[in-house]
Amino acid sequence: MDDPATQIAALQQQVQLLMDEREITRLLLALSRTVDEKDFDGLASLYAVDGTLATPWGSHSGRAGKAEYVRKDLGHFHAMHHVGAGYEIQVEPGASTATARMTLLATHVSDSGGTHFTTVGGYYDVDLVREDGKWRRKRVTPHPQWRFSASGKEAAAPARDERWVP
Repeated sequence: MDDPATQIAALQQQVQLLMDEREITRLLLALSRTVDEKDFDGLASLYAVDGTLATPWGSHSGRAGKAEYVRKDLGHFHAMHHVGAGYEIQVEPGASTATARMTLLATHVSDSGGTHFTTVGGYYDVDLVREDGKWRRKRVTPHPQWRFSASGKEAAAPARDERWVP
């Protein structure tokens, strides 16, 4: 049997791992909340100083200017609904980096009646870094797998420049 000091050290590692996973989960949940509330400044603050948002049509690195970058793509929607789920977090106790994969389900509504919308499904890959004692997004890469657009009661083809950004 291990001595008490070894047992305490092992328990401390387990607690640290749980706390890291909890903080990362909250960070991932904040992705949906900040975008849906159009809190683009809040979204930008969740990234590392040099963090990158990578999308199929381009990317933005650095926290500075990120809010404007996302606002340009998403600010015109009447409403948005992003669901983050199925978190797969890979982190070691005391580590300064981690990775996560999460489900992507995003709906962007173009009208006040909620009948013109586009829904995208897939997953996000997220690289994380501990910066100033907090977990931050180092790189977020969405991987869309399917898309559906509706206009009233009939499905419509998605606009070429339709944006969805984490």
